[in-house]
Amino acid sequence: MWSPVTGLGPYTWISSYLGPWGIDFVVASWSVVLTEAIAIPLSQHALSMQDPDYPRNVERVAPYDDNPDEPTTRDHSTLWYKSAFTLFLLTLTMPSLWTPLVPNPTYITTTTPFSLGCVLPQTHLPHRTPHSPTLDDYITETKKMTNAKLVLWPESALKFDNEEQRNKTFETIFTEVLKNRKGFHVGVGFEERAPESWNKRASKRNGFALLVDDQVVLQYYKRHLVPSKEIPHLEMAGSKAYIDTLVAESFSMIPSDEEPALYELPLGPPSGTRRSDWAARPNYTRPIPITSSICLDFASQSAFLSLDSRPALILAPARTWHPSVGLAMWNHARQRAHETGSTILWCDGGEGGLSGVIGGGFEEPLQFGEGSWIKTVGLTHPFSERKTAFTSRWVGNFGAFIIVWIVAGGGGFAIQAAAAVSRDRRSLFAWNVVKARRVAHGLAGLLRGNQPSDVERGEERRLIREAALLDLDDEEQEQHHQQTPMYGAAQHA
Repeated sequence: MWSPVTGLGPYTWISSYLGPWGIDFVVASWSVVLTEAIAIPLSQHALSMQDPDYPRNVERVAPYDDNPDEPTTRDHSTLWYKSAFTLFLLTLTMPSLWTPLVPNPTYITTTTPFSLGCVLPQTHLPHRTPHSPTLDDYITETKKMTNAKLVLWPESALKFDNEEQRNKTFETIFTEVLKNRKGFHVGVGFEERAPESWNKRASKRNGFALLVDDQVVLQYYKRHLVPSKEIPHLEMAGSKAYIDTLVAESFSMIPSDEEPALYELPLGPPSGTRRSDWAARPNYTRPIPITSSICLDFASQSAFLSLDSRPALILAPARTWHPSVGLAMWNHARQRAHETGSTILWCDGGEGGLSGVIGGGFEEPLQFGEGSWIKTVGLTHPFSERKTAFTSRWVGNFGAFIIVWIVAGGGGFAIQAAAAVSRDRRSLFAWNVVKARRVAHGLAGLLRGNQPSDVERGEERRLIREAALLDLDDEEQEQHHQQTPMYGAAQHA
């Protein structure tokens, strides 16, 4: 499904209730309003310039009428319900006036200060030989980030050939980084060889692990891989044709089918804060629900619908290959933050990638390209784990789809019904008779297996003309009767 992820402005709040379906409804509605207000009048003006006799306020009843050359008058009362619909769209912007435009303050009683970091070693400095960051580079950089409570390494930061190598590397991180820093968390993005049960056509998988003390507390594997693109290539010298594969992540990896999990991080008090002022006994910690996802997974609107509760923080290691791709993925992650009501730690290790904190009032990236950073965010305290309407089991993708169609169909019917009531009641009754007869004739035709008779068609045309006349005021009806030969002859007789 296509949905805009930028320029939502005052309609951003809709994302947490109806997700992309609500945004699509707003975009489609405004396109209809602008078409009615600008495009149609311009086209009518152009036609009238070409043909001075063009009837500007008339529409034909074909294909329902067998005589399409006979026009009926357009219902001018539709103007007010178009205005009402426009007013409804403008009213939808009102909740944005109560939406916070800035992040939560960090150190107040109603927020939990949480220092987050993104580890991006600088390995392309002018005085050094450019190279991809190694395990030693990440460990050295992580040791410097002493003020952070949680740091994140980017996607595919490490590569393992087997499970034994992965476990050995994790032991190194436990020993050199986490051993003397109690409660410090490190999120590691990695690639590893898939187990035998996964090995169908490829041998690798893209994963993430959250490490603390001497254990792995959260693990996740990428579900949406960057698609491979195969293009024919012709070698000019030897006229030899073969296939090139571009961006071959899905060619060499296997996607996971496991949903993301939740982990409650027990966050202790910051320095200078008494334990009793921070949290209750016995642990004196505040639980921070955390989940994770990887890069392209954020392009899916159903990425976090399976979670039982709302996460306060989503860890998002990423690696993009071009700044424009990095910006596109950043915007997707921002949309997921609006839908879930969560804060996202986005760490992009690609060349020219964007990194930063998304959600909770944060919208813009903090870093472009290499360079580690730390940011302290204020999470709401006490944190409500109640899911947003869109991510709840009562709405979700299907529920949002149904609600949007109810609003679009039911709202349009209600507005047109209100417009019909404002007209003469006889006109409303006549139009209802026409519609009922059309339905009855259609059903009868299906049962008979043939088309309506000429008598039935003539009766329907007569009702349509009478209904159209009832929409006119007395003066317009008199003018119509004077121009009708049969009516004049009847009056003369």
